[in-house]
Amino acid sequence: MIYPRLLTPLILLALFLCSCSTSKEALDKSTIEYTTKKASIIKELAAFAIVYTTDKKQKIFRTDTLSDKKIKKKFNSNGYGGLIIVTYSTAGNNIIFDLIDSTVIFKQITLRGVTEIIYDFAANKRKFEDDRTNPQHSVFINVADQIYYRRRPIPMM
Repeated sequence: MIYPRLLTPLILLALFLCSCSTSKEALDKSTIEYTTKKASIIKELAAFAIVYTTDKKQKIFRTDTLSDKKIKKKFNSNGYGGLIIVTYSTAGNNIIFDLIDSTVIFKQITLRGVTEIIYDFAANKRKFEDDRTNPQHSVFINVADQIYYRRRPIPMM
């Protein structure tokens, strides 16, 4: 016989585990909608990141280390503060896990995984196909012209 004290936590645990996939899908949907609305801001912030890292050896920076308070506020107030990665010649074959050549990646880590908004600034226009083969694990979705959304698990979890 299961004691009533144990039954309540078991029910809550079951509900929590079922809600994880729904919350990931809701996160994806809301992030994609927001990114679609903010496409021009993403392009502006990406242009800043490209110029900012052009003459620097390090192509990765945190927005909280920027000395320009106006641009720092623009990153943070639009939800793109965090880690910014600018790639020029790093190319991988896996769009879920590798860095993609000629992109600016706005990276944030949440409890639901690593979420990234990717702006493609390659000279030759290209289009990556959506990858929703395992939405519980990871997704890669074309949001707007040259803008992609990627969610994947936190490494080592």
